[in-house]
Amino acid sequence: MGGLCSKSNDAVVDLDRSRHVVATAATLSSSTTEKKSFTIPPATKSTTTRLSVDDTDKFFDTFQSFSDLNKINYPPATKMMASASTTICIDTAPDLLLSTKINNSSSPKPPPGPPVKTNPPQKQNSTTAITETLKGRTNITTHGYPGELDEEEFNACLKFREELKKRNPAYREMVLAYSPAESEAFALCRFLRARDFNVDEVLAMLEENGAPEIWKKAKEQNFYRDNLKELYNGCPVSVLMTLFPIVVSGIAKNGAVMFYLKPSFGSGMDINGLECVIENLSDLIPYLWDLLHTRGIDSMIREQECHNPKTTTILSERIIVIDLKGMPSALYDKSFMSECNQITNCFPETMNRTYMINVPMAFSVVWSILKMFIEPRTIEKIGFFSYESYAKDDLLTFVDSKELLSTYGGDGPSFEEVLQIRQTTYENNSTTRLIVETMTIFPRYESKFNFDLKSNEHVSSINIYSKADNGADFTVSSGKVVLVETTNVSRKEESEKMHYSVNIFNDDSDSDPNIAISGPGKFEIVAKGSVKEYYLVTIHGASSL
Repeated sequence: MGGLCSKSNDAVVDLDRSRHVVATAATLSSSTTEKKSFTIPPATKSTTTRLSVDDTDKFFDTFQSFSDLNKINYPPATKMMASASTTICIDTAPDLLLSTKINNSSSPKPPPGPPVKTNPPQKQNSTTAITETLKGRTNITTHGYPGELDEEEFNACLKFREELKKRNPAYREMVLAYSPAESEAFALCRFLRARDFNVDEVLAMLEENGAPEIWKKAKEQNFYRDNLKELYNGCPVSVLMTLFPIVVSGIAKNGAVMFYLKPSFGSGMDINGLECVIENLSDLIPYLWDLLHTRGIDSMIREQECHNPKTTTILSERIIVIDLKGMPSALYDKSFMSECNQITNCFPETMNRTYMINVPMAFSVVWSILKMFIEPRTIEKIGFFSYESYAKDDLLTFVDSKELLSTYGGDGPSFEEVLQIRQTTYENNSTTRLIVETMTIFPRYESKFNFDLKSNEHVSSINIYSKADNGADFTVSSGKVVLVETTNVSRKEESEKMHYSVNIFNDDSDSDPNIAISGPGKFEIVAKGSVKEYYLVTIHGASSL
């Protein structure tokens, strides 16, 4: 199943610039006809690169490679890290940080002597061990990661670690947000790379964007993992996964996790369907917290279990593929983008690079809004591709084919296959398939939705979510056989909250055994109403075996 659970190799393919058309966000051409080559001046280590993006409104016919990222301060990793990084514990196991050179010293060992009584290791000793042992590895081409630090960066790492102990606990909790999947050493370096290993600037960054307070509020809700269903009027997260289609599957050659957003999946990212369970886009913030934090840890652990720990280190970074085909313009709301930015401020340097594919010409207008919420350093890591075929060539430079979804040119599983697995895993019950459809009710007309079931499938439940004021009548049939009699879906009481849900079918032990919705067969849901309104229909399929 490729990216679902597969072993990766470390082969690296050189990028052939002539085979694809790509533009990075910081160097996009102002012309759509002339092909140009851009060079970013190398940045000095003591300053942060601040590139202007005022004239970057065009996205096509510009040759530009992600390889230019190595010209900015602390570019993202491009090759696999040394193994065992996820087990590093600075205080209790400093030996795990020893470089290959120190561990494999050719100096003869002294003859064994009498046992010597030693004191328990002290924190100062482990701090010394860090200073001496995080240096020396040369297994990647970038710097700013454990094993690639110089003396100045080491000292910054140690200073940052001590400063965290003196401050509000939220600071340290944010740094260790992906523990135990991400080790402390990698977490410290990740935050420091955001400000070129300037400890004072990192702390100032967190203070200025209010990340500690935002973190504390989310923590009070346990990052919403326990109450997401209640927040969305009983709508399970598995259904939200269809409405906001994001999957995480596979890793890149550098150990970054692959993250995909595909708005055109199924019937598309439907704002009308979303509004059946949320009042406004801000209501999605708890869902995004769960996605980035709790499920972020889950995805790292899942990939760690799928790959050989002796040769693979899973990073907390992500290579993101955003397919703009079918992206609703409503998602570019400034207020919503600002709230999303507040969350990502708690997780700096987790974007390794982003592929924006199927970019329409009109996106230049949207980009003028989006870039206001993105750090200049982060903008460097965004590439725009007008077609999937162009993105494929570049993606396969950084991702093994078996780790890349087949939807985007790899040999891994498809986006749909991964989403179905994630949904059923999250449900943690007998559900094997979810069918989700937004039905639009028109006055004086019947609205219909058809679905198929295989021979080994049956429907366990049908739930309908809405905020419609007038209500509608629903029936379920197969051919001329009515399986669910006309059922009214509406708000039951005037005092009831805006959103509501109605279960019109449930295949449990109390149901009539003669009434079942089982495959194989074709089925139809018919709805009638008096005004134009929207209803989100969710069908939970289960195995009949």
